[in-house]
Amino acid sequence: MSASEFEATQSERTTPTVPSLENVDGLACEDLHPPHETSYGRFFGDVPILDSVAPQRTREVQESNPYLVPRKQEQLFTSNGIDEYELPAFKTSDFPHRMCPPNPQQSDPWEKGRWKKEVNPDGTMYFHKIYKVNNGSLSIITEARLYADDELEEVNSFANYMWHHIKLARHHFTDPRHLEVVLNVKIDMTTDKTIWSYYFVDHSHRVLFWMRNHKPNHHLYPARRLITCSPEHLRYLLQAMYWEHCALYPHHGGSSDHTKLVTELSWCAAESVIAPIRYTAPYTADEAVRLRDQLDYLWKNADTHPHCYMAVAGRVISCLELWRYDDFYGTEVMRHFRGQSILEPRRDSALYRVITPLLFYAPLSHLFDCRSVYLDGNLANEPEWATHVKKLLSEWEDLVLYATILLNANVAFLAVPTAVFFVGTSTTTSSATAVSPYAITSCCSLLASIGSMTVGLLLVRQHRGEEVIDNPRTNKATFMHERRSTRFEFELLSILYSLPYVLLMWSILLFLSALMVFVLSDSDSHTRAITGIALIFIVLLVLWCIGMGWSSSPDHGFFLRCWTDSMATTRASAARVMVTASLGVAKKLSHRTTDLIRIGIRSVARLKSERKCTEIAGKA
Repeated sequence: MSASEFEATQSERTTPTVPSLENVDGLACEDLHPPHETSYGRFFGDVPILDSVAPQRTREVQESNPYLVPRKQEQLFTSNGIDEYELPAFKTSDFPHRMCPPNPQQSDPWEKGRWKKEVNPDGTMYFHKIYKVNNGSLSIITEARLYADDELEEVNSFANYMWHHIKLARHHFTDPRHLEVVLNVKIDMTTDKTIWSYYFVDHSHRVLFWMRNHKPNHHLYPARRLITCSPEHLRYLLQAMYWEHCALYPHHGGSSDHTKLVTELSWCAAESVIAPIRYTAPYTADEAVRLRDQLDYLWKNADTHPHCYMAVAGRVISCLELWRYDDFYGTEVMRHFRGQSILEPRRDSALYRVITPLLFYAPLSHLFDCRSVYLDGNLANEPEWATHVKKLLSEWEDLVLYATILLNANVAFLAVPTAVFFVGTSTTTSSATAVSPYAITSCCSLLASIGSMTVGLLLVRQHRGEEVIDNPRTNKATFMHERRSTRFEFELLSILYSLPYVLLMWSILLFLSALMVFVLSDSDSHTRAITGIALIFIVLLVLWCIGMGWSSSPDHGFFLRCWTDSMATTRASAARVMVTASLGVAKKLSHRTTDLIRIGIRSVARLKSERKCTEIAGKA
């Protein structure tokens, strides 16, 4: 949809076609004590005191969205002392409801507001109600626990309050038949404060809207460094929220284009195989094919179970629309590769450039991966994150195994008496100076191996479970946001992730040094020659391997940047030195020239004076 069409969509809502809205379902707007303003936009949010609710409780109206509904934010708990339910005699249906968790004051939502209970296919319970108007109806949905008397009163009061403001802004609602409003309340007994949250759903245009100015992406991306480019770009987020709403409440959601949906999933399956590097959609080929098959089956049975189809289709479409919003789909800065940032590359800190060579440039690959999965302040899609964590876990587990093997090698080396003490030194001496340098080096290698094992095991423990997609016990966005430094970004995290490898490499070098010093110090010339040749040959092979992978690794670019920066700094320093030296020489020459000129002037004046005296003496 173009920007002009989007603006036209917004302007259509302002057409004053709504008839008069009067009292509905026994909730009269006169029960409110509203402010005396005449423009709803000036006082909306100043929650009045309602006759039916305790006046000492503070209330606040907040904008919400389908990603912030109660089922995604909180979990209710029940006590262990609940009595077993007793079945009434001769009853086969219409059992009295018993709240779980129990509440001292229970109510009947149907009798006190005509709230109808609905259940999502995932088991979540919610309530639905319809306000009748002259030309249609307005649906209201809530996830509040309406079997509790206090929450039922709050929701009824909130619904009455919103209905009052809808009447005041009737010229903004073109047709209530295509509108829904989701209301939720959160009561905090400790502070006597209640949060009233809401959002409107427009089924005709498949977007969400609110009655006050609102930034819909503020709560979704707290660390996002990018902004919305255009109304077209923002519409993808609004549509993602709309389809997420349809998935949450499938009994009342809109209809989807099944042909378009399965076509997009087929494109995902094909594109991920044809161009895997350029493929940025959220589903892998196998996932897209399985979703397409399941949606086809659900679509064939949509006549009998439409809510099951809508629950799945809504989630899939919402995920695709959110991907389009995150990747700036249809804009000039659209991401064309996985892990591609649309911001200018961030310059590495000077401290990082100094430390990285000592760490064998191992943090660079981790820095690149962290930036790829946490692009511009928001987390990448679930499959990419799961692949990233699986790779980390596999690498750390292998490094722990290698460090264990090297630890055994150091222990075996230190078990040799001549490797620990100098030749001719008694093994019973307690003097610290009697320990050989290669034994000390081997001990350092042993400690490095232990450090590699310890850090590796800790990292595996901290990241275990993060590789599972949709793990309810983890919050991946918070996980990465808390590990991202404001000053150094992911530089510190990349160093931490590389520590098992770095410590293992230092352990290998120290063990090799201890072994070579031990062999070359107390051996004959033939042993030294053969061992030296073997060492040189191994070093050449290692350097050859490093050189082959250097040009294609991210270390190469980092080294070139460091080399370019150092050369630029050197040239700038040399230029400053040359300029300073030139200025010093020029200054000295200038002083010398001035002195010579002064001497010359004095000499000329002296000659003139002597000539004049000679002439006067000749005349006399």
